[in-house]
Amino acid sequence: IEFVVIDPHDLLGKKVCLSVCGDKYEIKIGGRIIEPKCIYVVRNWRCDSIIRIPHSEKYPGVFRARISQFMNDVRFCFEDARWIPGKQEDIERSESKLRVFNEILRAGLKTPTFTMDSETPEVSKNFEIYKKNMGFPFVVSLNRETGNEVGVTTTNVFLGSSAEFVPDGNFWQWQEPVCGVGQVRCFVVKDKVWSVFWKYPKSNNGKPVDFRFFNQIEKDDIEWKPFMFPDETKKCLVRAMDKLKISVASPEFILRDDGGLIFIDMNPCGDWLGFFSDEVVDEILSVLVELFKN
Repeated sequence: IEFVVIDPHDLLGKKVCLSVCGDKYEIKIGGRIIEPKCIYVVRNWRCDSIIRIPHSEKYPGVFRARISQFMNDVRFCFEDARWIPGKQEDIERSESKLRVFNEILRAGLKTPTFTMDSETPEVSKNFEIYKKNMGFPFVVSLNRETGNEVGVTTTNVFLGSSAEFVPDGNFWQWQEPVCGVGQVRCFVVKDKVWSVFWKYPKSNNGKPVDFRFFNQIEKDDIEWKPFMFPDETKKCLVRAMDKLKISVASPEFILRDDGGLIFIDMNPCGDWLGFFSDEVVDEILSVLVELFKN
């Protein structure tokens, strides 16, 4: 399949030009005219992440706003193209935990018993709770003390009781702590599901686990092993994705010690390379290619 890659983090280096001539839109990359029939969003289109900013630009926020507008122009000019895993609004909807959990429950799967966006947890002071970051876990932001842009990584925090939280004037996402024996990572293309399992380390002492903490901060070796995903759970998951209007995702579940699965994240543009064996990767690529062709 003929394809070209557009990297929103380095548009200047690719000499990308989007234009409208009469009633026709066209996009040029390195002087070559592209007429996209299918657009595969491999990663979330973000301007709050690492991005190449020209040395001559004094105001990073202004440059980020320009790139954001360019991305929106691509989005609206090529609305009639086929977008995978879905159109931008479908991807954004599938990144909204509260919206996704509602659809997952309707499809017949289990989620944490409550999830709330609030400054402070609206539960009993003696209630164990999980404090989660709202939005993406990694962003680039201006440090108000130094005046420089810095990368900020946030991880989720388990509170033995909501009384431990001291209000800080910030908005957080609060959730029932979900404990289990490990985490299941899937990759879904239409009605096909591949899955792997990571057994939690003993050091977590039965508390909820943040994969990013062990993988990116502790730098632990994470071993993913093949997992037999239940057929009925697969049907429910595919049903929820259809409602959310996405065809591809990397959903995550927590495996309880009784064998039950608790859905925790949809990841419509989530990673899949690096989680599966070479044989499974070849199979995934073949299915993706067929999806693009059809």
